[in-house]
Formats: sequence, structure tokens, C-alpha cells
Amino acid sequence: MPQLFRDEQEADRVQLVVDALLRVLNDLGPTAPDHAYLDHPAWISVLHAANAALQVLSSDKENS
Repeated sequence: MPQLFRDEQEADRVQLVVDALLRVLNDLGPTAPDHAYLDHPAWISVLHAANAALQVLSSDKENS
């Protein structure tokens, strides 16, 4: 079975992004205009979670 993430830390960080994004989507629904998502007060949480995930995902832990 293929593995998507190298370790649990990667999976956890990506899950935090998904959770943050779902909070915004649950508030606005799937058909809101783009600016509504970007202006949502919780959008900053999406950005922070995505940045943290990027740092973990782009680290060269095993030279993979």
C-alpha cells in the first residue's frame, strides 16, 4: 500500500490544514465568492496551518 506521508508529523500537519479549511467552508459554504473566503476571519488559520505543513513536508528528513 503506498504511503502518502513520510511520518505521522506530516499527516498531522496536513490534517490541521484540512480542519482549518473546513471551518471556513462550513461557515461560508462551497459557493461563496473567492473574496469571502480570503476575508473570513479564520482564513489566517488556514494560512498558518498551510505554512507549518509546508515546512514539515519540504524538510529533507530522509533524502527522499
